[in-house]
Amino acid sequence: MSRLELYFHIVWATQHRQPFLTPQKEEMVFRCIFNLVAPTHYKMLAINGMPDHIHMLIQTGPQIDLPALMKNVKGTTSALVNNMTELTERFRWQEGYYAATITPSHLPETLEYVRNQKRHHREGTTRLVFENAGEA
Repeated sequence: MSRLELYFHIVWATQHRQPFLTPQKEEMVFRCIFNLVAPTHYKMLAINGMPDHIHMLIQTGPQIDLPALMKNVKGTTSALVNNMTELTERFRWQEGYYAATITPSHLPETLEYVRNQKRHHREGTTRLVFENAGEA
């Protein structure tokens, strides 16, 4: 029997890196993303971020359609944030996203990085390849 496990670290940013994701909005957005991913063939391993971007670590098997997943996640969460706030302009994500495959041997390190985003930013231990990813 064949077995295929793939891990993706995905990062995307708010338009113009605006810090729109306050702690209250962040909680609602993360819950929404988890609920969007849960019924799919993807498994959410970690999600976290900062006021201007989100990191997500997922696992999948042979059925992969990241563009469809991200279109759904970004579209649904944009609508959610716009319904939660009275901004003078509409909330939007930047176009595109960054996605990288993670080898199983790097999975613990990547899980730690995503789960501890706020600490990494506070302590200046971020990885530029991931943090600038929303601008790719």
